[in-house]
Amino acid sequence: MNRTLSLACAAALLFACAPKESGVGLELLAKTPPTRVRVNEVLELRPAEGHYFNLKAPQVCADFQFTTRSPRVLRCQITSPGTHHVHLSVCDDEASYCRFAKFPVIATAPKGWTAAAPAAPATARRAPKGERHPIPGFIENQPEKALDAARAEGKLLLIDFYGIWCPPCNMLDEYVYKEAAFQEASADMVRAALDADAPLSWEWKARFKVGGYPTVVLADANLDEIGRFVGYRPLGAYLEWLKTQKALAAEPISKALDLEQTPARRRRIGMWRYDRKEFDEAIELLADASDEEARMTFWLSKRGRAQKLEDREGAGEALKELIAGFPKSVEFPGWVLEAFKIDEAFAKARVDAALSEASRWLKSPRLDETGYEKGDLLDLQAQLWMQKGDEARAKRVYARAAEEYGVLAEKSSLAVARAANMNRAYFLRKSGDVSGAKKLYETLASAYAEEFTFNFSYASVLHRLEEEEKALEYARKAEENAYGDNWLRAVYLKASIELALGRKDEARKTVEAGLFEAVIPNNTDVRTHAYIKRLRELLEKVS
Repeated sequence: MNRTLSLACAAALLFACAPKESGVGLELLAKTPPTRVRVNEVLELRPAEGHYFNLKAPQVCADFQFTTRSPRVLRCQITSPGTHHVHLSVCDDEASYCRFAKFPVIATAPKGWTAAAPAAPATARRAPKGERHPIPGFIENQPEKALDAARAEGKLLLIDFYGIWCPPCNMLDEYVYKEAAFQEASADMVRAALDADAPLSWEWKARFKVGGYPTVVLADANLDEIGRFVGYRPLGAYLEWLKTQKALAAEPISKALDLEQTPARRRRIGMWRYDRKEFDEAIELLADASDEEARMTFWLSKRGRAQKLEDREGAGEALKELIAGFPKSVEFPGWVLEAFKIDEAFAKARVDAALSEASRWLKSPRLDETGYEKGDLLDLQAQLWMQKGDEARAKRVYARAAEEYGVLAEKSSLAVARAANMNRAYFLRKSGDVSGAKKLYETLASAYAEEFTFNFSYASVLHRLEEEEKALEYARKAEENAYGDNWLRAVYLKASIELALGRKDEARKTVEAGLFEAVIPNNTDVRTHAYIKRLRELLEKVS
């Protein structure tokens, strides 16, 4: 099929055209690859059970580079429209034979797309509705205005990448950014906030390799990064971080990379590499680290790299090293829970220690330094009690977590607290108080009616409770008020509910429309790719 016909497919419905050529050797793959993808979509390929990709032989994804290349998974990003050919070498685990799997794939682009200026359809361009409560002193969703101000005034740039649906992001808004101490400490900076789900954030998300939310970056007026943190930090910990980063303002990371690599610089850059999910570089830089935080980050990087390559054995070994080496870490209870997925006997032997450690941290005056809330630890405790088979005890702990967030909700300056109430509703449901949870979700959805966040949350809960007709009502509201990545999430939920209602054709049309409308960023670290992958998997289920 030629390029002209491929572009015609893009103009028509995405699923109306198919390449005339058929694939060969597709039985060597775990599942039949899609014949059509969107420009910038990541094509994920896995060998059939009992097989592996022979990396010593050529693995070809047209002219595109593999973003992941391992014996058990290959991923490549197709960045231009047209018909492209994939050639893979697959061997059986016994190494008795190796064969080729070959197939064509059509990549389609939105109308008006060019490599220099990718187009965005109306859904992706839609201005955010239900924006978070305005934060004093922040320039919101105007990155160029913020950058111009930093350059004109010779100031540092504090950038908060947030999601309106994200409880830790809302915690920063409600309990840190409005505080006088924060306003005073950051008064000499230009403060910018970027909605991470809106396409307007893509350029800076790609530049700073932002993958989790909230991510807070301190940069200079040249957009050279000084430092970052990921996740929630209470006021005291946030202010301490600001103080530390200001002291490094004359040496942004780009400059530090060119200077003599002293142990202190290696540590700083290694921790930064880990936060950017650059695990290979982090491992190399932190291999000789002596302090506990850096040594722990070394093993976290080992685990992250193994997970990326889907090396279950390597990830399990790194997790066991973390559990054995850092039993006093606030993360220890979570690691023990994670270990149940790889070695149940190993994890069971450490449940009591994990419960004890969670209790110790709940009483610790240093808890604020960790970024954990009491509710986080209570959640872990409840899950550990479930692993011990004591469901009644677990529900009591969940109820205690709901109470903690109820107290926090009272401290919010908002008429209806966002972050604390979202967490409270979740824990009410987990405690067994389903009616209380539903009432609170409905209150939130009413208070923020023209917003994706709470319509989506309430629809998700109703879907889990199999109250599908009402779930569909709120899923439609979420879809109507969503944009960017949130819109893709709403499409997935709506189609899942339609499928649960037995409306298979409607679900298929919903997913197909979502994939056809989607605009995908070049940067594979942006979460849009994960949401596209889920839609692809759901399409397989309904087709």
